[in-house]
Amino acid sequence: MERHGDTEDRVAVVSHGFFYTYLMKTLLKIPSESKVIFATNNAAMTRIDFGGGYVRVIYQNRCEYLPPDLVT
Repeated sequence: MERHGDTEDRVAVVSHGFFYTYLMKTLLKIPSESKVIFATNNAAMTRIDFGGGYVRVIYQNRCEYLPPDLVT
């Protein structure tokens, strides 16, 4: 946020495995000990917008661009 917060920059983060759940819990201020798990398919995309004091999850685990046989 310090580096890109007041810009029109787009920042990509590539994550593997269960780290995604920890990242989402941190961004959404969900307690780490909660039983919330975010499902993700391989090569899926999530869009999160920050602004106006809000964190907005625009989409999560999006992979319709992949052929069905590649969705895992």
